[in-house]
Amino acid sequence: MKYSIFSGLILSLILFAGNTYATPPDSVKLKLDSTSTLSVTVFHPVKKNPSTHYIKYVIVKLNGIEIIKQEFQSQTDIKRQDVKYTLIDANPGDKIAVTVVCSLYGEMTQMLALPSENSGGGK
Repeated sequence: MKYSIFSGLILSLILFAGNTYATPPDSVKLKLDSTSTLSVTVFHPVKKNPSTHYIKYVIVKLNGIEIIKQEFQSQTDIKRQDVKYTLIDANPGDKIAVTVVCSLYGEMTQMLALPSENSGGGK
C-alpha cells in the first residue's frame, strides 16, 4: 500500500515537472498587406526540447469559417514561429481569426478586423 502511494506521488511530480517546461504562446502578431498576404508571428519561447515543444497548428478562419489549418513538426526558431498565407478571399469588413496551438500545452487566438470600404481604409 505504501509503495503504490509513493509511486503515485512520484508519477504526479514527474508529470507536473514536465508541464513546467511547457509554455503556451506568449502573443500572436497579425498583419495583412496590400497583396492580401497575411503574416503571422507567434511569440513562443522554447527553452527545452525544441523537437517536442513547438507550435503544432496554425488555424486561420475568415468570417468564422476555417480556411487554413497547417500542422508543423518544429518551430521556426526557439523564440517564435513565422508563417505567411495569401488570403485571396479577404475583403474589406471581413474578420480574420488566427488560432495557434502549442504541441504540449495551451493555445491563443488573435483577431484582425479589416477596415470596411466606407471607413477610408482598405487592405
